Amino acid sequence: MNQEYDVFISYSRKDYIQNDKIVPGNPVSAIIEMFENNGISYWLDKEGIYSGQQFLEVLSNAISRSKILVFISSEHSNASVYTAGEIFEAHDSKKLIIPVRIDNAPYNEKFRLIVRPLDYIDYQGQPNTALPELLRAVSKEKDRLAAIALKGNAEAVKREIKEKAKEYLALVGQQEYIIRELYAKNKSIGNTAKRCPVCGKEVPLHSLFCDQCGWQFPKLYGIDGSDVPLYSEQQLALARQLWQRAGTVVDSESIDVEVIEPEMPEKELHPFMRNGKYGFADEDGKVVVPCTLRKAGQFSEGLAYIVDGFGNCGFIDNTGEIVIPCEWKGVYSFQNGVARVMDAYGRWYYIDKTGEIVEEA
Repeated sequence: MNQEYDVFISYSRKDYIQNDKIVPGNPVSAIIEMFENNGISYWLDKEGIYSGQQFLEVLSNAISRSKILVFISSEHSNASVYTAGEIFEAHDSKKLIIPVRIDNAPYNEKFRLIVRPLDYIDYQGQPNTALPELLRAVSKEKDRLAAIALKGNAEAVKREIKEKAKEYLALVGQQEYIIRELYAKNKSIGNTAKRCPVCGKEVPLHSLFCDQCGWQFPKLYGIDGSDVPLYSEQQLALARQLWQRAGTVVDSESIDVEVIEPEMPEKELHPFMRNGKYGFADEDGKVVVPCTLRKAGQFSEGLAYIVDGFGNCGFIDNTGEIVIPCEWKGVYSFQNGVARVMDAYGRWYYIDKTGEIVEEA
């Protein structure tokens, strides 16, 4: 339930009102004024309009919606059945109880074992310091509860992220398997080329894009730790125009289409697998990095991650040189100049392209 009150004030109206008038200079009024001046929200039964079973339900509801119970201890409140019930309700709900003693009356035997061990505010003996002390106690508990709530929210977010990460990794594994199977199937039946779905040009089987129209062949979202969407807006715009041109039964010269020139990617190495191991080859099929790797990723921002035979991760550049040593236990591809990496103790960091740690992840 939402806790909309900072404080529930448990007191006896006899200490506050006599002969239907507020007692001048009474401690209850001073406490109420102090709370109002310092932005402390509170609940108490000022009017005394409730009675019987209805009153019990109102009290229980108000206590559950409050963070703290301030018990104004006096001869009248210690003799009250209602204040005893309020203390039991707060105790059962594990709420902080702050006694404020305004006279020397002993605690009621019904709740003495609950209240007696607690630190109390001595309003009668030290009236000048009692209110500031009460304000500090209430503020400290508010801060503590706020910190717990914040941590709870953070933990909930972490749990959600972990669950999504598990689902994500499972999907990535399935997608990688499908891509490898398709590639292996084409290789096994002797296919060395594939056909661009936009312009029909045949390109090498390992090609990432069509060298005639610029179409980038679909790479399933998230493969190799990439966060790059399936297609860029530029690729989509080009594809729509090319499909429009192909589907129009008129002379192509008569179609007024603003052709968007795609940004051609730099020539780079591509990973391939042989006998269960990964390596890198150039666009002519020349092997640059031999197939000794456990895993290899696509290039992103000029670097590709590799996993050596011992399960350690690093990065190579487009010449096949290792530019970030294989000293990490987990990696993601570079995005916006940084890559997320995990050390041998399971701690995550962001590193730059020199391999230096930028910050904790």
